[in-house]
Amino acid sequence: SEHYLRIVLELLNAVASESLERNPEMAYVMLYKSEVFETFAAASSEMARMEARMRGGSMAAEALGDGAGCENGGAHPQFRNLLGNLFAVIRFFTRRLEGDDNDGEMSTSASALLVKVEAACRSWQPNILSDVHQTSYQYEEEPPKAHAEYFVPYVWRLARNAVDQTKSYFDTDRIGLYAVDTVPKSF
Repeated sequence: SEHYLRIVLELLNAVASESLERNPEMAYVMLYKSEVFETFAAASSEMARMEARMRGGSMAAEALGDGAGCENGGAHPQFRNLLGNLFAVIRFFTRRLEGDDNDGEMSTSASALLVKVEAACRSWQPNILSDVHQTSYQYEEEPPKAHAEYFVPYVWRLARNAVDQTKSYFDTDRIGLYAVDTVPKSF
């Protein structure tokens, strides 16, 4: 499960470092749901302390501290930079929204806040983020035979179900499914 969490954090970091100025909705959601990141940082901190206890006893766990009040200071090392960058985004936009408060009272309607976030996005500078390894993903395709073994029976099953559901005049028992190796060349 840590692998999937890391992928999500890496994706959020990639957007923050490459295209946050074009994604004000993401910045808005990060502000709106900032407690999710705080909760994750606390859980990550606990995970790091548990691993330290298993490896080096209680002194290593105490060296990590409790992480309380320091956003990502006690976070698991594997997530520390990723979470730190996300907290930097949250801090940047929080300061911009607080600094944009001219009347001493901030408008809390979603549309008014989104307008302010959009304005703050125009001044977003990703250079405040720490460098993290840019993850790249590639599509891996199965060999052609694997496609035939999966898709041909699947498509025939869909066709048969469609015929069964429409109560058509086809005799479904007479539909012959060809083995993958015996499909005619003219097909």
